[in-house]
Amino acid sequence: MPNEIPVLLGSREWLSQVLSAPPVRLLKGRTKSTQYHELWSNHVNRFVGAQGRNEAVALILLEYLASLGQITHFKEQPFRTSVDEFGCEIVPDYLAVGADKTIYAIEVKNSRYITAIVQANLDRNKARFAEYGIKYLCWTDRYPLSLHLRHNLIEMRRTAQCVPTEESSELKSYVATSGAKKFSSLVDAGFDLGCIYAAAWRGEAFFAPTHAFGPDSPVSPLPLIDLPAIAFGSSTSGHSWWEQQSRV
Repeated sequence: MPNEIPVLLGSREWLSQVLSAPPVRLLKGRTKSTQYHELWSNHVNRFVGAQGRNEAVALILLEYLASLGQITHFKEQPFRTSVDEFGCEIVPDYLAVGADKTIYAIEVKNSRYITAIVQANLDRNKARFAEYGIKYLCWTDRYPLSLHLRHNLIEMRRTAQCVPTEESSELKSYVATSGAKKFSSLVDAGFDLGCIYAAAWRGEAFFAPTHAFGPDSPVSPLPLIDLPAIAFGSSTSGHSWWEQQSRV
């Protein structure tokens, strides 16, 4: 069966087979509540499908982290666990491999549908995956896919498709020489928002994408926040539904 991985879950042999095989299930397409998205990934060099906006934003976040070298691989609908080995059959939305070789299994959910029962299932899956050396994460529209991060990532990706590389390279050189500058100062120096967004997507300049971007937002030659830690951080409690409530 093409969906079965006949090696130990979490092993390097298993990972190699997962990454070389096609996605284990086809997404169902448009439904009453979700829209099917298909986005081109420069990292995997093909179109990648996503079910609903949250999964699409998660895909953009993974593409961004891959472009920065923070993850080495990612894949959608990557594998199916078996009842015999895992105790239940689930298909995570994404798999990612960190630069430190950590394997992440990622579920993407709408926070309003996470009840106490759903959270208990997520916690059970997290504990079970940990036994195989896999870090299991639940990404929601509240954390880490917050409103500002969603908006900024979408704009960064969109404008990078339009802004010439020469413009963002010029901004890269400017902030490398002058240091971090407020957006308003960069406008005075002849750089517009599109250039800043494109440079940020290309890893040539940085702002804090988890915050609203405005005139006083600093743009720096170095990252201003640890976005990989936000996405893949070691704190398991940070992904809890109950703790998410305090983030609203």
